[in-house]
Formats: sequence, C-alpha cells, structure tokens
Amino acid sequence: MIVDFFANLSQGSSDIATLEGFITQYHQEIATGKKDKADELRDKWKKDNISKKIDSHVSSLLDLLQYPKIDFSYLPEYSFTLQFTFTLEKPYISRDEQEFHIIDNPIRKDRVFGLPYVAP
Repeated sequence: MIVDFFANLSQGSSDIATLEGFITQYHQEIATGKKDKADELRDKWKKDNISKKIDSHVSSLLDLLQYPKIDFSYLPEYSFTLQFTFTLEKPYISRDEQEFHIIDNPIRKDRVFGLPYVAP
C-alpha cells in the first residue's frame, strides 16, 4: 500500500474518487506550491463527502441513544429496567442556575473554595 501510494504520487494521478486518490492529489498540489488549488480541491472533497458520512454516523448514534442495549448478565437475577420519556410542561428554571437532573446528585460544589462535598 505504501509503495503504491508513492508510485501514484510520482505519476500525478488525478483520480480523487477514492480517499487515497484525493490524498495523493492534495499533497502533490501542496508540494508543487499550488496551495490555492489544493485548498479548492480540499473544499470540493469536503462538500462532496462529509455530509454523507456524518448523516450515517449521526443516525446510528441517535439509534443507540434512543434504544440502548442493556446487558442483564451483570445484574442480579430477576433484575429489570424501566425506561420512559417525558416532556416538561414548562421550561425548568432553577434558582441557583443548576442543570436539571432526574436523579438528584448529593455531590455539590463549595461556593467559597470550589471543592466538591457530599450534601446532607
């Protein structure tokens, strides 16, 4: 693969359909001092390819977040989970500008020194 890459680089291949072809062409343009042409090539490649890859990755990530896979082998026998979604009736506004958490965390930050402590 490495030998093919450098052989392709020396031939000046203009096939940018593959990632290797794009890398070859891009670095050849930079090496010959044509930075403007290399930037145009990079922008074209970004526009053509990035949105396709991001959409597939985002959809798979959203599926994992909506329907997480729970491994019950680590839990005691007869364990179960309860999962539900909810929407607040009105926006949550706290008095101390803290984030909203369903489970209240007893760990707080000391206002004077900024150190964590367990709230009573």
